[in-house]
Amino acid sequence: MAEKYSFEYELVTYKWPSWLRAQTEKQRIIWAYKILFLDVLFPMDLKKVIFVDADQIIRADLRELIDLDIHGAPYAYTPMGDDNVAMEGFRFWKTGYWKEFLKDLPYHIRWIPCLSFRMLIYLSLY
Repeated sequence: MAEKYSFEYELVTYKWPSWLRAQTEKQRIIWAYKILFLDVLFPMDLKKVIFVDADQIIRADLRELIDLDIHGAPYAYTPMGDDNVAMEGFRFWKTGYWKEFLKDLPYHIRWIPCLSFRMLIYLSLY
């Protein structure tokens, strides 16, 4: 695919930090890596980064998220889409235990954050 669409990629791997409690769930490890290793995965002069998982379907222009003024916050998230009726049976948080547990609180399962590198760097320094 890289050759067909003329892009380069690299695979990276990092050892889990000894000071951080080990995780056994693969998904939690993946989520943690997205945050823990930002400073080595991307150039520090980036303004923002948007994470999109390979299984996510984007139905809007991601440029809107890059251009969005997040008012000095270190990160922002896309709203949870709830308009695809075909997915209703997969929304486990709308029935049973999770519906009872969450009451009227919103549930956000998809993680498409927009991270402000400059603010994250600033916050880590002070």
